[in-house]
Amino acid sequence: MASTYQFSEYGGANKTVTDCPGVRITYTNGDACPQKGVDRSMVLDIGCEPGNSGTISSIIEGENCDYSGQMYAAAACGSIGGPETVTPSVSYSPVPTNTTASSPSSSGGVDSWVWWTLGAIGVVLLIVVIAGAGFFVYKKKRTTYDSLGDYDD
Repeated sequence: MASTYQFSEYGGANKTVTDCPGVRITYTNGDACPQKGVDRSMVLDIGCEPGNSGTISSIIEGENCDYSGQMYAAAACGSIGGPETVTPSVSYSPVPTNTTASSPSSSGGVDSWVWWTLGAIGVVLLIVVIAGAGFFVYKKKRTTYDSLGDYDD
């Protein structure tokens, strides 16, 4: 699996004449290629073809575990679903963000299974306290009734 990628100007064959012919994605640092002692890499050109949901037209393997591919898709045309155009933008964030981290839950970051476990323990403790109180009252009444019967002696 490639660990880095880079977007650049489209370098493949054009099927249509548009303001945005497509995009080139270069993947590097892929799986090891033991025959050549390098990591695999790929250059994928995605050309604009309106109405196409995504078709790979060719993939060529080079001599040094490098691949080149040509694909066509409507998503590469720079327009989605009509006259709107896609305008890429770049923003800088001085604080690194981790997009793979799970978002905290609405309970302040504690997973829901923790609350379910604590709730179950609370219910068990409540049942034990009620049962203990009931047993205590039962024993107290039994002792009181037994002592009433001892007046015959």
